[in-house]
Amino acid sequence: MKRKFGIVKGIISYILALMMTIVFALFLNASVGWFMLIALILAPVLSVFFAFISKHSVKIDFHMPEVKLSKGDCCEMTITLKNTTIFPTTPIEIEILNGEGVFSKETGIITTIMPLSQKTIKVTFDAVICGKSMVGIKNVVISDYLGIFSFKSKRT
Repeated sequence: MKRKFGIVKGIISYILALMMTIVFALFLNASVGWFMLIALILAPVLSVFFAFISKHSVKIDFHMPEVKLSKGDCCEMTITLKNTTIFPTTPIEIEILNGEGVFSKETGIITTIMPLSQKTIKVTFDAVICGKSMVGIKNVVISDYLGIFSFKSKRT
């Protein structure tokens, strides 16, 4: 539901910006307004282009030691994101998978990565009960700058 609201919000904001630019261009009869309109029309194309590049250039790796936890103990998962292009990435949303009896306070992380660099994120899990449990990354979604389009990453 949260993601759908974000998409609708992005589309409404984009349409409102287009309408205001058209009004600006018509009432002021300015060439700057028409130039802004062309730039706004091309914005989603460029946004999707950069999201597509981000989808194929981001490498995702996570490491979590196999440990036995007792009630009240905690463990840490390390997520490493690496950008291999000269462009910064579009927003990357990582959804954390909580297991039975092992929970993290962070259920989702949204981040970007600078060009040709990597980012390390540490997520702490707390054991509430004893027993077997599996934790990890549920899914990774790479969205465009406008928040209209998104792609699921298969590199987890």
